[in-house]
Amino acid sequence: MRAANGVKDLGVKGSVALVGFERELSKITGVRSVRVVGGARPSEIHVVAGRARSPKQIVRDVQSLAVAGFGVSIDHRIVSVVQIDEEPLPTTRPSTARARLQASGRPIVESVRSNVEGDKRLIHVVLGWPEGARTEGQARSGTSRELQARAAMEATVEALAPALTVRSMRIEVEHTFLQPMGRDEAIVVKATVYEGDEVTPVTGAVLVEDEVAAAGVRALLHAVNRKLRPPSTLPI
Repeated sequence: MRAANGVKDLGVKGSVALVGFERELSKITGVRSVRVVGGARPSEIHVVAGRARSPKQIVRDVQSLAVAGFGVSIDHRIVSVVQIDEEPLPTTRPSTARARLQASGRPIVESVRSNVEGDKRLIHVVLGWPEGARTEGQARSGTSRELQARAAMEATVEALAPALTVRSMRIEVEHTFLQPMGRDEAIVVKATVYEGDEVTPVTGAVLVEDEVAAAGVRALLHAVNRKLRPPSTLPI
């Protein structure tokens, strides 16, 4: 019998099966840890993995193992994958980090974490910059996917703050929504960039390939990246 959350009923021993299921998932190549949430059946699967394989590959392996090993069919939407660096990145003193941000261009997404706190979620975003600096931001959201995406964008704005300050810029997220696109789904954002007396509306959109919070981060960066050019002159 298939349940509404995309997983076949595991029966009265579901809670025991979930323990074994979690243990087997942790053996997937590239996976560092797994947490399966649910009662008689999994409702959420959270995976922490390295960067050697794409989130899509890991989700497909989760689905394949579930079907082949446990007779369980899983909807990819209940699986979230967080990727982390295999080795810790070097830290920099604030003054050095600020100098690097002044000379840097566009950031990359290093990690997006989503932690459940009661009926809320805490979204934590880490950005990496071309010269080696790292910046972080976080925001709380409700549990709906739209709210998670918006909170991820607000956390991204906070992570961008040091770079925005040296550019005398400010970003406001105005509208965000999930948009079906055939068999896929996209996250769309409209934001406004304030730079001195210049006000620029920007939009961004990306397909939701893994966790919706990670897609929200990518969508906002897609919208504002062209504004994050290196400053033409650096303050002394």
